[in-house]
Amino acid sequence: MRFVATPPSQLELLLSDKEHDLLRLRQTLPILQSQLSQLSITESGSKPKVLYYHGLEGLKQVTYNSLRAKGELLTYELETMNAFLSRGWAEDFRRKFVANKIHTRSLVNSTYMAGWTDVTEMVKNYWEMRHLDPHGNPFQFEILIYNNVYCMYRYTGDEIFCVEIYSQELADMQRQLFEYLWGVAKKFKVLDDHGTAQLIHNR
Repeated sequence: MRFVATPPSQLELLLSDKEHDLLRLRQTLPILQSQLSQLSITESGSKPKVLYYHGLEGLKQVTYNSLRAKGELLTYELETMNAFLSRGWAEDFRRKFVANKIHTRSLVNSTYMAGWTDVTEMVKNYWEMRHLDPHGNPFQFEILIYNNVYCMYRYTGDEIFCVEIYSQELADMQRQLFEYLWGVAKKFKVLDDHGTAQLIHNR
């Protein structure tokens, strides 16, 4: 047998193939994560379940899970996603929200919101925000409510801790509380299609 070295250009071809495979895996990862999470929920049926997540990747996961919201997502919000996730990741997530036609209603303690997105369709068609006076006790956690899920998370410095509770009864009760608070909260005037908004003091 006789062995002959292949041309060095062959290495570039092999590297290109590996880069293509890696890109394909990165593109399919969010879909796979969502499917695995859904499978876990389906297998457990309607039995209440609590899941814990840590760190930035955990926060990304619970945020991504909210794409399963059917029609509407209710939130208690401290900051926009831009505060703890990259702008590119957050914008891509918002485009997915628009594609899924998920309407978001948020309660906040702040009285002004600077522009936070270039996904203008979300601002115009799928987003509302109202101010809830904290009376000295501002929100300490961000909260998501959708379907049968009640999710809480908090980030302080580098520490991020998230909890998802799958319970229809709890989600329904928290949804009723949100609706009551929404009814007494004050409206914002949206100043542009990028989400800049200011509290309307004379409601």
